[in-house]
Amino acid sequence: MPRSPFDIVLEKDAGGLLPYKRARELTRAFCSIENSSFEDPWSEAMIAQSLALDSTVVLSSQCDRAVVGFIIAGIAADVCEVQDIAVLPSVRRMGAGGAMLDMLFSLCASRGITELQLEVRASNSAAVSLYVKKGFERVGIRRGYYSFPREDAVLMTAFIEKRCTNDNTCF
Repeated sequence: MPRSPFDIVLEKDAGGLLPYKRARELTRAFCSIENSSFEDPWSEAMIAQSLALDSTVVLSSQCDRAVVGFIIAGIAADVCEVQDIAVLPSVRRMGAGGAMLDMLFSLCASRGITELQLEVRASNSAAVSLYVKKGFERVGIRRGYYSFPREDAVLMTAFIEKRCTNDNTCF
C-alpha cells in the first residue's frame, strides 16, 4: 500500500495549550483554508478563539510541512463534536480529510468518548459521502441552519466502538 503524502499532527489536545507563535501560524493557515473552502468562512477571530478553548482538540494535515487541512473539535464528557473541518481544494479527494477523521476516531476511542457528532451543508455531497464512509449516520436536519446561502444542515453521528484493523491494531 502506498504511503499517504499527508502527515496528521495533533496540534492541541483538550486541556492542552498551543504556544502563542504556533497558535498564530495555525490561525493564519486555517483562515486561508477556510476562505478557499467556504462561502461563509469562519473569521480569523473565530478560529483563534476556538484554538484557545480548553475543550478543543486540533488536528492538522500537512504535506511537506505545509498545512493543507484541519479539524477543530470540542470535547464535552463522552461526546466529541467536529466544529470545523476543511481541506485545501487542491488536495481534496487525496485522503487528507479521511486520515484526520481516522486520527480523531482513534483519539476519541483512547479517551472513552462514545460519540462523534458533526453537521454539514445538505448540498456538500462529497463531505457527506466521506462521513458515511467513515461510519457516520444521518440523524437529523437543522432547517435553514447555514446562511450565505441559506441552507439546511445534515446532522451526523458516529458511535465509537473499539475498532481493529487487518493487522490487529486496535483503537
